[in-house]
Amino acid sequence: APEHHGSCNQNDKTMILERFAYSPMGTFGRLILGDLELWTIERPWANNEVRLSCVPEGEYTLEAHESTRYKDTWALIGETVSHWPGEGKQRSTCVFHVGNSMDDVKGCIAPGMRLNEHDWGVVASRIAMDAFRKEMYATQTRTLKITQYTIR
Repeated sequence: APEHHGSCNQNDKTMILERFAYSPMGTFGRLILGDLELWTIERPWANNEVRLSCVPEGEYTLEAHESTRYKDTWALIGETVSHWPGEGKQRSTCVFHVGNSMDDVKGCIAPGMRLNEHDWGVVASRIAMDAFRKEMYATQTRTLKITQYTIR
């Protein structure tokens, strides 16, 4: 059997989304991927309702996603979320995409370079999405863990 030394297998890398604020104006988090740190906006928690809620905390597999609306991104696959509709899960097609406020996402995750100081949201989402793509390809990350922030 081949030996594995240290962290030779980069496929084991896990991206962390640490949510630190659940509010009626959105769910906010810090996304850590390799050396990259981004901020995120999602819908408020609404019992995992389709197009109304952020996805539940937990572990997700990330699968490459390509559609007319969202190109060159990744979809979450987990306990209640499938990549495409009709796969027997409550939710589907929850992807990473450009957005600045909770009105821009319908159950998806929008990254930003920083939090918006003047409004409920994130800023420089296109730049953040480009950086996200670059790091995803570089690290070959295929796992996302969504947790609630805790003081260490």
